Amino acid sequence: MVMLLMCFHFVTQVLSEAPPGLPQNVLLDNWQLTWTPAMEERNVTYTVRYRSFDADQWKDVPTCKQMSFTSCNVTFMKAETDHGCAMIGVLAERRGLTSEIVGACSSQGNSCSPEVVLSAHPGFLTVHLSRNSGIALEGYHVKHRIYFGKEGEPLQAYEDAVSSVPIPNLKEGERYCASVQYIYFDNPIGVASCTQCKGIPQSNQTSLIDHEENESLLGFLLHFKRCSNKKNGNNSRSCNRPGCSDTAGGIHPPLS
Repeated sequence: MVMLLMCFHFVTQVLSEAPPGLPQNVLLDNWQLTWTPAMEERNVTYTVRYRSFDADQWKDVPTCKQMSFTSCNVTFMKAETDHGCAMIGVLAERRGLTSEIVGACSSQGNSCSPEVVLSAHPGFLTVHLSRNSGIALEGYHVKHRIYFGKEGEPLQAYEDAVSSVPIPNLKEGERYCASVQYIYFDNPIGVASCTQCKGIPQSNQTSLIDHEENESLLGFLLHFKRCSNKKNGNNSRSCNRPGCSDTAGGIHPPLS
């Protein structure tokens, strides 16, 4: 009788519990995935999962299942997936309840994540992109999917582009954000860039881009020009940013 009451109490407790909170700040940097727990979470474990662009199901990272740590080395993805390019995320687990998977982002462009710089102007935001590094070199079947929206709101609107693009009709004085991910024949591939936000300046402002943004944009354009020159000299592969994984071969559509 006592055992029956204890089992009933346990089942009732589990059913009344909510799933654990979502992992926060999920960041991929040089094959090291890190995140922070949701506030006031206890007795929570984490599982890291990945999915290649041509797969329907997420797979567990074997060395990062139901662990209490908040980091995971995913170097194995270099050999496991094409170019090491796969979507990767982490979920929280507690007493059989799981959170949704939170996708990782990359704050630095690499072979599987776009290099992005934003510049704000009265009424519009320009998303500066490069096709001279990473899997974008594979051709125009690889595009950028640009998610954008107001700061604090989900980035649900998107536009597909092969190069830099302006986002028009934005309200002056508001802040807007963007995140970019590679797509291959309309399928997301690799890790999205971390969300960046900019304030849209008023039309009567004399300085449209602050000093810090000018330096960032200038560095991006110089990198773009350097890579273009090397590409014309048949040496474009050396244009990947230092520390990024090497890419070998091309991306090919699935065999029929």
